[in-house]
Amino acid sequence: MALPSLRLVSSDSDAVALVDSAPGVDIDELFRKYAADIASLGLAMLGKKDEADDLVQEVFLRAFRGIKNLRDRLFRVLEGLGVDLRLAWILRYLQSETAEVVAEQCGWSLSTTKRRIRAAHDKVLKGMGS
Repeated sequence: MALPSLRLVSSDSDAVALVDSAPGVDIDELFRKYAADIASLGLAMLGKKDEADDLVQEVFLRAFRGIKNLRDRLFRVLEGLGVDLRLAWILRYLQSETAEVVAEQCGWSLSTTKRRIRAAHDKVLKGMGS
């Protein structure tokens, strides 16, 4: 099955801005990976190719809105952390550094680093509603 085109993204400036505002998200890769399955399911449910194509567009737009909202919430939570906690959390979870590397880069002891990472992570989870 050929992948449906994502006409809405190329003509809707809000959708383009939405995708552009989700750095680190590879829309092309996600589209290649999931669009055909979503289109097949949509065609089976709706029975019309054009409606299935519309469904694919809606699914991807909602997904990217969700990613953007999640990212915005995370940034707000991180802004509420102290500098040390924010730095520890970003290095550990966004940069995928080990606690040992975080400690070395920040000039902290390993136990202090682990405490800061844990405290930051607890606050992030609480702030994100988990």
